[in-house]
Amino acid sequence: MELHRNVKIRMVIAFLNMGGQCLIFPFLAIYFAKYYGAALAGALFFLPVFASMVASLSGGYYADKFGRKNIIVFGSVLQLLSALLLTAGNVPGHVIPIFAFLSLLFLNISVGLQFPPLEALVIDSTSFEQRKKVYGILYWLNNFAMAAGTLLGAFFHDTHFFQLTIIMSSINLSMFVLLAFFLTETKSVLPENKTNLTSPLKNIWGSYKLVFQNFTFLKYMIAGILTLGLEKQLGKYISVRLQGEFQPVHVFSSTIDGVKLFGILMTENSVLAVVFTLLITGMIARRKMSDKRQISIGIFLFASGFVVLAVSNSIWVLAGFMFILTIGEIMMSPVKQMLLSEIAEGSDRSKYLAANMLNSRGAAMLGAIGLSAASFMSSFGMAVIYGLMGATAIFFFRSIYKERRNFQRQKTPLKQFVK
Repeated sequence: MELHRNVKIRMVIAFLNMGGQCLIFPFLAIYFAKYYGAALAGALFFLPVFASMVASLSGGYYADKFGRKNIIVFGSVLQLLSALLLTAGNVPGHVIPIFAFLSLLFLNISVGLQFPPLEALVIDSTSFEQRKKVYGILYWLNNFAMAAGTLLGAFFHDTHFFQLTIIMSSINLSMFVLLAFFLTETKSVLPENKTNLTSPLKNIWGSYKLVFQNFTFLKYMIAGILTLGLEKQLGKYISVRLQGEFQPVHVFSSTIDGVKLFGILMTENSVLAVVFTLLITGMIARRKMSDKRQISIGIFLFASGFVVLAVSNSIWVLAGFMFILTIGEIMMSPVKQMLLSEIAEGSDRSKYLAANMLNSRGAAMLGAIGLSAASFMSSFGMAVIYGLMGATAIFFFRSIYKERRNFQRQKTPLKQFVK
């Protein structure tokens, strides 16, 4: 299969970007907690998340208006600046913690800006037949890079943090060169499209206002934010808890502390997701499990894993429940996407898919809240909250499936209900 050069660059960028970010940013909650305390550390994540939300809503629209490449390259400049700030603020003996916050802010803006045009670029540069394979390759690259970057970051976070920031800066510089000098534009832009910057914002708001009046979609959004919000706890509350509570142990002649254990658990999650996805989906297909049952069991296993991760300090129990958590993630993820495709049926599909990107921003806010809550809540209290989040997500998803079944009995498509 011969791929367009843009797609090959996108694959390289996906690997470098995920690997570079995982060297540093999964451990940033630990970094902030060290310098600012857990309560303020959680609050520091709110502004970057909000900035990313605004950037992602704007990035797709203005990529159509000004061209994919222009927005992507501008975002890569911000991302390079983010890495350089982090490096400058962590020179040994001259640490400036506020630079880490600014770095996180610029990174969130850059990722928000780049994601929509990068996704559009793949579609522009592939045929329908190629996309399934391309997305499969991107999925594997992301998980492999996440596993490698997180593991490397975990083992060198305490001793060679400054060197890790230099590596990340070098990676971001390489990405900028690739995007600026080798990426080709796929969107034609007319000169008159660049005249009005204010009225499109009103049009964007009007479009999303209609989407958010859809009660079924709102239930899907809430359930999605809750499940993703659990996932975000790994890099927030759970990482800080392990760093503070887990007593170092000796395993196979190596000393594992809380930070290293967190990196190992993150790596386990990524590796298992790659190895077991085809096996689990094949088993489910042979058993002919209904989507409603599959997503319910998946969320139950997923949330159960987080409940245990919130309280246990046994390395083997944590590793075992990370396995259970990952199986749940594999079970629920494809069903969530299928359900969204039904809700987003029709001419408004692009609006629904764009609005659904806000799930990750809302989830990031839940992660920040969880980190702040750790300063006054016990591990048991956090575990109870995680269990309630999972139960609520199951309730909303099952409610949506019940509505779908009722309308199927009336031979009424779901899309008529959600309009």
